[in-house]
Amino acid sequence: PAAAQERGRRHREGAGGDRGRELGPKGVTVNAVAPGPVETDLMRSNLDDATRAVFVQRTALGRIGAPDDIADVVAFLASADGRWATGQVLAATGGFTPP
Repeated sequence: PAAAQERGRRHREGAGGDRGRELGPKGVTVNAVAPGPVETDLMRSNLDDATRAVFVQRTALGRIGAPDDIADVVAFLASADGRWATGQVLAATGGFTPP
C-alpha cells in the first residue's frame, strides 16, 4: 500500500504541474488535494480504537477529518477565490503528522 500511495502522490504532483502549465494560458487551473485521515465508513470499519486515538493525537486540530472538510478545500480550489493556485498539491490534513 505505501508504494502505491507514493506512486499516486508522484502522479498527482507531476500531472498537476504539467497540466497547470499546459492549461494555465487558457485560464484553467489544475490542482490536486492530498487528504489526511478522513472519517469515512471504510475508515470506521477498518480502524481500531487505539490506532484512531493515535491519528487524533497526531493531528494538530485534534480530530480526524470529515468528508466535508475535504469537500470545502476542493470547493475553494474550484471557486474564483482559488484562481491563483495552479499546478499544486494541497495537503488537507488538519496538521496530521504520520507516525
